[in-house]
Amino acid sequence: GKITDFIEDSSKFDRGKFKFLSASETLELQKNDYYIPKKRDLSKAQSLTEFEDFSSFSINDLCFSVKDLTVRPKNRPSIINCSFNVKKNNITLIRGASESGLVTLENVITGMEQSTYTGSFIYKDKIKKLKNNPFTSNFIRNCFGKNKTALLASNKTQRSSNPELSVYQLLSVNLPVKNKKESITLAQEILNKTNINTTLNEKINTLSGGMLQKLLLEKEISYNPDILILCEPLQGLDSKSSEIICTRIKQLKNQGKTILILSSV
Repeated sequence: GKITDFIEDSSKFDRGKFKFLSASETLELQKNDYYIPKKRDLSKAQSLTEFEDFSSFSINDLCFSVKDLTVRPKNRPSIINCSFNVKKNNITLIRGASESGLVTLENVITGMEQSTYTGSFIYKDKIKKLKNNPFTSNFIRNCFGKNKTALLASNKTQRSSNPELSVYQLLSVNLPVKNKKESITLAQEILNKTNINTTLNEKINTLSGGMLQKLLLEKEISYNPDILILCEPLQGLDSKSSEIICTRIKQLKNQGKTILILSSV
């Protein structure tokens, strides 16, 4: 159960390859490779760059693209001209150290980035220019249809949930139900799928990281999304929990889901 298990599964249009650069290495372009620096001493302009040959795949395979993304936060690594494609019904993995700009990329994709940025988002034969028109979590969740994109952010207890909530309160937020009875029923169904030995009344601050991760993932899956964006899905998990999450992600891929993973693990 390691994130590297996805490198063979992940498809950069059937050619997933990853190369990590040290500060002294020269960038040599190769078709369909990611280049993600991993050392702190790189300049911000080099912090996260990925190069893509857009002539090497069929447009029918494309779920969405991010093109020429540039963002320069004050207190985090910058991203300069970052472009990547996400293929339909496959796993796409972007892997690198968090200090290389991965957190900045997550903030942009999940609608949390406060700094201004430029670039384009290409989806459903549409182009969204990002200058003065940034991503929001609502846009990402609904641009392919209502709740058709699931978002799982990193730093789970701080950003995806409140540790003082009960399991029911965590699971019931924004569930597609008409009343509390339906909400309780659906929340219990989600909890049952995780095989976690707890109750809906339990406080989530009593749960391990692996338990919380499984709850949040199953909650997102309950909307029946077509696309999942998973940021640091194995962060802080033990080997057993990691294996469970990896198996679940592969099951979703085999069901035809499109999955983008950002990971420093």
